Amino acid sequence: MNSSKTFCFFLAVFLTMPIAGGGKLYAGNLSDDHPAVAIALDYVNYVSRSRYEVAALQIKPDYLEDQVRKYVRAVRSTASIETEEAMLRRMGVERIRDIEEMGGMQFYVAYQQALDRERKLTPATRARMEESFRSELLGGVSESQTVAHAVIRTRRETLNAVISELLVVSLELIDGKWLIAPEYQELSMKPLITGEVPREIEVGPSN
Repeated sequence: MNSSKTFCFFLAVFLTMPIAGGGKLYAGNLSDDHPAVAIALDYVNYVSRSRYEVAALQIKPDYLEDQVRKYVRAVRSTASIETEEAMLRRMGVERIRDIEEMGGMQFYVAYQQALDRERKLTPATRARMEESFRSELLGGVSESQTVAHAVIRTRRETLNAVISELLVVSLELIDGKWLIAPEYQELSMKPLITGEVPREIEVGPSN
């Protein structure tokens, strides 16, 4: 599979089980005015309105730096020069070194802008999507004292369709501040005894 297609940021994961909403408090749930919930809603709104510079400030710096390294590895592992060049053009650079020298936030902004270009939305469609965007908090849950997740329903309109998504945003409390932490939605595997991951199980790059 083409590496340039397999490597991408996902803001959210689709949910396959019901989540209680309405701001009710019970074991593990967060109130609607919890600071983590507010950050999650702001982040979704910023990304949906293409305010990527502001959104990047809300993401864990370590996570963003890791995405730079993963993209570099993806470019280096392409099967052809043509694919490598396409991945570099996507980021608006000519050399792998140019990506390596990017900071995490700079990379995030450039990558999201590349995705916007690839969607090829007309100015009228983009304007309609931004002005019609709405988000609704369905619930928040605390996984631990420092990790939380918010479930958000978004809705927007194009010129001829209504788009609705169910998003999960993960956050981590770091130095007293809640930051977006997408890695908590990624597959994680730790060997128990032998220290080796079974050959039949492959963990690919984060999506």
